[in-house]
Amino acid sequence: MKKWLVAYVRLHHEKKTAERLTAMNIENFLPVQEEIRQWTYRKKKIKRVVIPMMIFVHVDAAERSQVLTLSAISRYMVLHGEHTPAVIPDEQMERFKFMLDYSDEAVEMCTEPLAPGELIRVVKGPLKGLEGELVEMDGKEIISVTGNTCKKGAEYAVKEVTDPTRIVTTTVRVKNGSMPVVSVKTAQDIPKGKIFDCVETLRDVCVEAPVQIGDVILENVAGTGVDIVATGNVKQIIQ
Repeated sequence: MKKWLVAYVRLHHEKKTAERLTAMNIENFLPVQEEIRQWTYRKKKIKRVVIPMMIFVHVDAAERSQVLTLSAISRYMVLHGEHTPAVIPDEQMERFKFMLDYSDEAVEMCTEPLAPGELIRVVKGPLKGLEGELVEMDGKEIISVTGNTCKKGAEYAVKEVTDPTRIVTTTVRVKNGSMPVVSVKTAQDIPKGKIFDCVETLRDVCVEAPVQIGDVILENVAGTGVDIVATGNVKQIIQ
């Protein structure tokens, strides 16, 4: 059975190592994001390694040993007090990939904890550009929110920390229709942590034409209690 492990890679050898692992038919994942670098007279699009000196490998027992034959890889990540490589759950890996794929902004891993009272700026989402102080918290309970310019801003900040939700919009396949797909969305917000499960479930859904706006495409998607509804019309084609 294959498992996701984290291998330590020599600095600046991450991309080459990923290429070599791929050539060995070993599944791997190197988190990278495209950035535009500005020089005096030119710009260049580059791929930045999000987590330097690490690469994720999906291996069985035999492949696990093969990975260590590469000179740029020193060892696997082992948690404190453990003696075997740390295993990353499949679901956690998929969510990580999903986050990188759908992020509008460059993702940077920060190891330093933020302190209450620090000035922060929202860089993604409905409140992009909003500035204020970090929300004070006691566990998961909100103590205060400062810097918000309206009541809705405060309510959103509290909700975003304690129970973040999103409306999911995507498409599903249509059979015997004038269009191969139809646009759909969740009828209500769903927990942010369920977005990937929702999208994965809809990948296997195919509906029969005709489809009209408001039609329920799938009930209780991913166990959220929320239905998927059509947001477009697709006519039926008689063959």
